[in-house]
Amino acid sequence: MKSAFCLPILIALCLCACSSTRFISVALKNAALDLPIDSERVKAGGVWRQVESGHGLEIYVWANRDIGDYERNLDLELEGAAKVCAALAMNDRVLEWAYIDVYFFNRYQRVSSTSRDVVGVAEVIMRRETLLMLRERNTPATEYPRYWRFLSGYKDQPDSKTLLSW
Repeated sequence: MKSAFCLPILIALCLCACSSTRFISVALKNAALDLPIDSERVKAGGVWRQVESGHGLEIYVWANRDIGDYERNLDLELEGAAKVCAALAMNDRVLEWAYIDVYFFNRYQRVSSTSRDVVGVAEVIMRRETLLMLRERNTPATEYPRYWRFLSGYKDQPDSKTLLSW
């Protein structure tokens, strides 16, 4: 009897998580961001964090870049995260959550079959109230870093196995 009752709840939770992914992908696509986003790798789902109050939306966005774009800083990852946050601030469904936790990945493509891909990631959190304020002010994406909470950043190096971190 308990399993018969729990199964519909589990299915409903799964469908909610899947629809989150779809509406995030659609929101980013509709925003026509100047980013080479890999739409197959956009994922989203609910999350509870001890450092934030409320139920947040955790979002993973991957962009494919040429290895020639690689820099030994986090500028491209932070720029991508800012554009994603600005696009999501325009979506009413995103604003149903207490905060968004955005992981923005850049995957720098291999030069040859013998070299490896290099990845950079930035993680930022923005509260719903902040997103609403920035949306109402029509704030450009370049200003978003002033209002978010930067949690972490990491980047591989093409010529080393040592990870750069911020």
